[in-house]
Amino acid sequence: MSCLIRERKKSELSDQGKKKEAVQELKQSAARLKQVGSQYNDKELLKEADELEVQADTIEDRGMSPKSRKVLRTESFQMKNQQLSQ
Repeated sequence: MSCLIRERKKSELSDQGKKKEAVQELKQSAARLKQVGSQYNDKELLKEADELEVQADTIEDRGMSPKSRKVLRTESFQMKNQQLSQ
């Protein structure tokens, strides 16, 4: 599943009040990024994995604020545009 699809799915799950599922998606994405990042010694992927884990912990503790939803949607939009331009 592409990062773009996962980003959208996290937003949708959170919007539907499915906080546990959104957190699970984030943690799965982080684990995959860590695996690939370690395999290829890619520091950017490892950094992104760490950021996803922090985001998952925040959502788990406090839920998803309107500001974090907006950030997530912006990131999704940016990823979509990057994928389309490649």
